[in-house]
Amino acid sequence: MKAIIFVSFFSLFSFGSCKSVNSIRLTSENFTANNLNLNGYYFTKNSSDEYSVFFLYKNGIVKYEGIFLNVSDLENLDKRVSINPNKDQLKYARYLWGFFKVRGSQIEIERWLSDSSGAYPVEIMVGEIINDVTFVIKRTMVKQSKIDKTVNQTYHFRQFSPKPDSTNFFIK
Repeated sequence: MKAIIFVSFFSLFSFGSCKSVNSIRLTSENFTANNLNLNGYYFTKNSSDEYSVFFLYKNGIVKYEGIFLNVSDLENLDKRVSINPNKDQLKYARYLWGFFKVRGSQIEIERWLSDSSGAYPVEIMVGEIINDVTFVIKRTMVKQSKIDKTVNQTYHFRQFSPKPDSTNFFIK
């Protein structure tokens, strides 16, 4: 009887508290092309002055830095990115990480999203590289919810140093 209680207790706390994880089909692949600059971050700004920021790394990993609100200019955005109060905990947040692939002038980003329902859904973003400092995401899909949208999000490169490293606990 004690063994059954122990196994039930262990199962409840070891597995019941974990979120399920949807798999990403892209894998880490070194980026060897020269059609994107990787010495900083890429950002897009929507109509309500919200900036969305991605870091792309030579090992094919992408880090979603987040959405920054109330940013008046790019220097202010640099400051907000560099002093992100959750910087040390970001390597533990699965929903900030994923992979990117470049094939010719096409870019594909696949990353986990945050979801309160328990699982980490996967977002796929597909776009076109305009030049080494600009790409446009034209389509986003969330596999688990069958969301498939046509979008027009232009990401611009911003030189930034020191760039955070790509170390995290989810991608080996």
